[in-house]
Amino acid sequence: MTTVDSVPIYQLIQDHFQGEIASGALPPGSKLPTEKEIARQFSTSRATVQNAMSRLVYAGQIEKRVGSGTFVAETARSATMEVVGVKSFEEDVSTRGEKVQYRLINLNRDPANANEADALEIDEGTPVLRFERLRLVGGSVIGLERRTFTQGVLSDISLDALDRYSTHHLVEQHIPDQVGRMEASIRAVVADDAMAAKLDVASGAPLLRRSHRMFSQKGRPILLGEAFYCEPFAFRYTAHSPKDI
Repeated sequence: MTTVDSVPIYQLIQDHFQGEIASGALPPGSKLPTEKEIARQFSTSRATVQNAMSRLVYAGQIEKRVGSGTFVAETARSATMEVVGVKSFEEDVSTRGEKVQYRLINLNRDPANANEADALEIDEGTPVLRFERLRLVGGSVIGLERRTFTQGVLSDISLDALDRYSTHHLVEQHIPDQVGRMEASIRAVVADDAMAAKLDVASGAPLLRRSHRMFSQKGRPILLGEAFYCEPFAFRYTAHSPKDI
């Protein structure tokens, strides 16, 4: 592992940002440089930067927002959990005898912006595939999901598949690497006019926003995702102590 005077580089990066946050130089809500920029600043690899960033996320000091970047978190208002064996939304719904349906809204192939490139570990401007679709249960809209893949990952995807299958199914069918882990965050937001129209709720209505990044078992980013949920949707979870896992 790369070190400076026997101190691992990831630790130097972590200490640097913890110091900036503690001193107030980076107040809550401040945007951090991209992983690529941090790697250049510390003359190291992006994998080393990701190691440091993951530790800061786990400590609740920073948060990653899909499509926006990495920000200093409101530490007093956040909680971090490590979860093992998470069910997909579709799997959970099926246990209650219901089925999730989808309604594709948008499908685009565009150049990756700086934040997308950083999160997916590709060059800015590399083509990416983005889609946006509604989620329905029992014929009622319960949310909207957005996904961003590098274009080559789902190059042969069909419109029919996007209207029929879950993201987990699409990943399993079209990506050779098995899913290894997922980084996710959940926060409360309100619906702007555009989102309210898509979800058929009032502008300003409360929503849950879940953003995540999925990785292969080899550590390669697979996708960026975010989903917006309206009432009566709720997240449920069971937490175990480490000795029970």
